[in-house]
Amino acid sequence: MQQLDHRIAALETKPAATAGDMAELRNAIRAIEAKPTVAASEIGEVRQQQEKLGTATADLNSRVTALEKSESAQSVADPTDNALLLAMLRIREAVEVARPFAPEYDAFAVLARARPDIAAAAAPLAEPAKNGVASRAVLAQRLHTLAGSIAAAEAPPADPDWGDKAWARLRGLVTIRRIDGAGQTPPEAAVNAAEKFLAAGDLPGAVAALDQLTGQAAEAARPWLQMARQRLAVESALRQIEGLLVARLGAAR
Repeated sequence: MQQLDHRIAALETKPAATAGDMAELRNAIRAIEAKPTVAASEIGEVRQQQEKLGTATADLNSRVTALEKSESAQSVADPTDNALLLAMLRIREAVEVARPFAPEYDAFAVLARARPDIAAAAAPLAEPAKNGVASRAVLAQRLHTLAGSIAAAEAPPADPDWGDKAWARLRGLVTIRRIDGAGQTPPEAAVNAAEKFLAAGDLPGAVAALDQLTGQAAEAARPWLQMARQRLAVESALRQIEGLLVARLGAAR
């Protein structure tokens, strides 16, 4: 049409139209009239395609909205789990340096109210939080200090005479124990095994070794076993809490 307008304008500017010009104009008009018009079916097909595109766009918008809502809900839940994880790490830090962690535990307990499984796992920490638990280094040092008295502990005679009493006093002043060899007594063997376990970082093994003691040797080892078992209970609770939190955070991701 634009080309035809230019050609008609050119013809109009001529001084007079010739017969050839008029014939050219008629041919151009006939060519335009001969062009087929757009069929109604084609228009309907275009409209159908537009409707399908609109439906797909609406569906995509609804899916994006649903994802945004899910992400928003998740973002509300995640901070609690993250805060619990941070509080747990602070408790672990306090346990490692053998200091009380009552404030850290109280904060953790408040956050864990909405997580019954985590709150239950943290329950064993309530009592140790007040005074803390002995570190592994302290346990090793304390066992080394008590090793002589544990190994030398024997049941007193039924009717001790003055010689037995004197010998007991002398043994209380100087303690000698065998640390190796076939001549070890059961208490000596148990203490030596416990110290080796501790040196290898195996606190449960050390506890198991001293659990075999009986009589006076068991009584002498009782305070150390109490401290060691309390330490193991705290470490077990922290591992359980850590597993629950990692599972929750992993599921969220």
